Amino acid sequence: MVKKAIVLACIVLLFCPSLAVAEETGEPVWETALGSRVVSTSITANGDLVAAGTQGNGGVVLLDHEGKNLWNYPTGCPVFQVSASHDGKLIAVAADKVRVLNRNGDIITQVEDDYYAYGAAISGDGKYIAAGYDNNHVVLLTTEGKRRWTQVLDGDPKALALSSDGSVIAVGSKDAQISVFDTQGTPLWTFDTGKAVTSISVSPEGDYVAAGSLNYFVYFFDRNGTVLWKHNTHERVYGVAVSSNGAYVAAASGTTVTLFTSTGDIVRTYDIGHPVFGAAITPDGTEIAVGTGAGGEGAVLLRGADKTVTPEQAAPENISAPREMKSMAATGQTDQNRDTYLLRYFLLKGEDYVPEIAHEFDGATVAGIVRQDDGTGVAVRMTVEKGWAEDHGGSEKIHLVTVAPNAIDQFPLRAEVLKTKFVGYDPEDRLVFEGYSPYPVTKYGVMAEGEENGGGPGEDEEIPLPDLFWREGHDNATGDGPVDNGVSGNKTVTSENFGDNTTGSGTFPTLPLQIPLSPSFQE
Repeated sequence: MVKKAIVLACIVLLFCPSLAVAEETGEPVWETALGSRVVSTSITANGDLVAAGTQGNGGVVLLDHEGKNLWNYPTGCPVFQVSASHDGKLIAVAADKVRVLNRNGDIITQVEDDYYAYGAAISGDGKYIAAGYDNNHVVLLTTEGKRRWTQVLDGDPKALALSSDGSVIAVGSKDAQISVFDTQGTPLWTFDTGKAVTSISVSPEGDYVAAGSLNYFVYFFDRNGTVLWKHNTHERVYGVAVSSNGAYVAAASGTTVTLFTSTGDIVRTYDIGHPVFGAAITPDGTEIAVGTGAGGEGAVLLRGADKTVTPEQAAPENISAPREMKSMAATGQTDQNRDTYLLRYFLLKGEDYVPEIAHEFDGATVAGIVRQDDGTGVAVRMTVEKGWAEDHGGSEKIHLVTVAPNAIDQFPLRAEVLKTKFVGYDPEDRLVFEGYSPYPVTKYGVMAEGEENGGGPGEDEEIPLPDLFWREGHDNATGDGPVDNGVSGNKTVTSENFGDNTTGSGTFPTLPLQIPLSPSFQE
């Protein structure tokens, strides 16, 4: 009998490897009683703040990193979802209406509606809110309450989640459907779980979606809606959360919290001893927050992953840039194959606010990168839609940014403003900007200078740009005919040609420029 038991155990470990690596850890970092069932939690990027929504008492509680109660905002009715921006400055609340609270618990936005709000989620950058109502409507709002679009589902939306930049909106509904939209309200994909979807989460970059259902399963999808794995918890799932790059997934079911890897292996489980709800996880996966029901009625903070995960790694200095570096418009790529080198969420170095960031849906792409032979840095060209530039003060207000390669693993990323100049238009009539970075190949973004934003290097500070040109020979600044192609000292990052878009002499990939108009866009 002993030999049979050993053989059986080996078979179980062979076909269920997650059981072999799972670790049960029941001790929370802290546990705070709030006197009412907590059905939703949200945690800031650095883990310093946890927001909790209560049902019986009806309110929002903000807790610090030690579980101490900072403030309580009473709603007078059950709170179904709370969602904090990455910096914790804004908290979206779904109850009798959608409210947005600041870090002090004051209302800054209140969205009146004739229907009850079952869900509300805020983007990590604090700019967008997705709200779901008991009339089957899903609405995307700005933080100020301005409605961007409305979608009507076949069932009431019960859970909502957004990517950091608001470009991916995921909805779980009572009719068992998972529905994913882009920032324009265009449906991207749907999935039927068979029973009501109770919880949903999107990775900060928008590349992965996790969902929990009353059918006991946790689902994990890629950005195309492909099921990467699913796990039967044998209990109703009332909370899921996914970390950066989908590295970790936390799930709350029954009285247990389970931490999975991106491949569905179990890292560890936590037996809380009370019903658990509303899981939340930090982007690096190291801390997990959950709410508890009968017997606990509070919020719990748990230790997550032992090893922090880093956001997408920058291309090493000595490798060639992949084809994804090109503009999606120029290559026919879709949003499902996004620009590897584009910064989508960042703060400015030395500042605490989120700048006005251009995203893919604003036409932001990396059009080309050229590295100098002397190793002093790279020049980068990026595009943005004309309308976005106009809405943000014109081309003179637009700046390119980058992040130092040794800071690429930080969250949030701290970007540095580059000396930027407007050089023309691409075939899609998007504006093209050029900037010089002192770093090797890393990541780049487009931002608009606002009232709070610094404008980059001073006007009298000269940062020399390498002599770069489009293959057609138009001068970068004026379009006044061909430039001398005899200049040496620059080469493209890539060692392979982008079809006909790169010349052997090391110019940018070709996006034919029109002669630039004035920065104010006067015809």
